[in-house]
Amino acid sequence: MTLLCLSLSHTAAPLTVRERLAYDTAALETALARAMHKRAESHWPVAELAILSTCHRVELYAVVRGTDDDVVASRSALADFLAETRAVNRAQFQPYVQCLTAVDAVTHLCSVAAGLRSVVLGESEVLGQVDRAYQSAHRVGAAGPVLSMLFRTAIRAGRRARAETEIARNAASIGSVAVELAERVAIEGGGRHVLVVGAGKMGERAAAALRARGDWQIAVVNRTYHRAHELAQASNGRGMSVEFLREGIVWADIVITSTGAPHTIISPALVRDAMGERPGRPLVCIDIAVPRDIDPAVRELPGVRVFDVDDLRDRVQCGLAERRAEIPRVEQIVSEETARFERWREGMALEPLLRELRQHADAIRRRELARALQRLPMLDDTAREQVEHLSVSLMNHLLHDPTRRLRREAGTGQAEPYARMARELFGL
Repeated sequence: MTLLCLSLSHTAAPLTVRERLAYDTAALETALARAMHKRAESHWPVAELAILSTCHRVELYAVVRGTDDDVVASRSALADFLAETRAVNRAQFQPYVQCLTAVDAVTHLCSVAAGLRSVVLGESEVLGQVDRAYQSAHRVGAAGPVLSMLFRTAIRAGRRARAETEIARNAASIGSVAVELAERVAIEGGGRHVLVVGAGKMGERAAAALRARGDWQIAVVNRTYHRAHELAQASNGRGMSVEFLREGIVWADIVITSTGAPHTIISPALVRDAMGERPGRPLVCIDIAVPRDIDPAVRELPGVRVFDVDDLRDRVQCGLAERRAEIPRVEQIVSEETARFERWREGMALEPLLRELRQHADAIRRRELARALQRLPMLDDTAREQVEHLSVSLMNHLLHDPTRRLRREAGTGQAEPYARMARELFGL
C-alpha cells in the first residue's frame, strides 16, 4: 500500500480552475461513496480516500494498492476520478496538479493543517476544514486505518502549532481581509452600507468582523429568510431572502458574497439593472466564495469594482512578520508529527508478519496438544481444558518478547531487517 496525494492549490492553480473542481459537502460525500463502490473493480487502485476541498485547494488523499512503481497508474486513476466527479475535462487542470507520495504527503497535510500552506499564514479556518474532510470520509466509510491516522496526526499538528507557537497571532482570514478592504473603500468615500450575501460560516465571520470594525449599516441576503434575519439581527441590520437580492444591491455601497452556490448568482444583467437606480453611486463587490458568486463579466460594468479571492491574496501578506518568525517552530512540530506517523506506519507494516507468526505458533501448539492428549486418555474434560490453557499461556509468553521487540524496532526505522530476520528464524 502507498499513500498518495493529488493537490491543486492556490500556489499553482488559478481560481478559474479551482472553482470548477470545488466540492460542496453533499457532492464530496457522493464522490467518496462512488469511490468506495469502485473498490470491487480490478483496475481501481484506491483502498481508502479522503477529499479536502476549500476556497484555496482541492486535494485527494488516497491509500492505493501496489508499490511505488504503481504510483503513476494510481495518479492517473485519481485524476480521472476527479475529472469524472466534477464533470471537468482532465486537460483543464492537469498542468496544475502536484503529486505527493509517502512521507511527502504526510508532511504536506500536516503543514496544511498547521496553516503553513494557507493564503493567510497561520489562519485558523483550515484546521476545521481538514477535520471536516476527515469526518466526511469517516462517515462514508472511505477512511480506513491509514487515512484515519493520517488526518488525526495532521489535526494534532494543527492544534499544537496554534497552542505552542504564535503562528496564529492576530490571525486573519480572507473574510477579515475582505472587511479591511471594505473599510478602506469607506474611508475613500464609498459609503458604509454593506450587503452580505450568504449567511453561512464565511458570511457570519464577515458580519462579525464588520461589527468589530466600526459603524456599518448591514443587510444580509440568504437563500432562506430565517437564517438571513437571524444573522442580520446580531448585526442590528435587516435580513432579506434571495428574491430581494436586486433591491439589496441598489441599497448597498459594498457587497460581500460568500455563498456555497455551485454557480454564479450575481449576473451582469442583475447588476446593470440595479446600477440604473443608483446613478452616480459606485459599487464595490468583494467575492470570497469558491466557486465565485459574481460573474466575472460584472467587472466590465461602469462604476463597478469587483475583487475575488485571488485579488485579495496579495493584500493578506501585510502585517505577517510576527507569524513568519514562527515558521521554524511550526515546521519542527510538523516534522515531529510526520515522524510519529511514520513510526506508526512502520508498525502497521509489521502486523501481517505478527499475525503470521502467531498463526504459525498456534498451529504448532494445536498439533502438539492433540498428540499429548492422545497419550493421556485418562484426563477428564476439566483436566483437558487446563492442559490447553497451559499450552496457550506458554505460547503467549514465548511470543511476548519477540513481538514487543519487533514493534519497538518499527519505531526506529529497523522494522524491515528485523522482519526479514523473524521470517528466516521462524520459517515463515
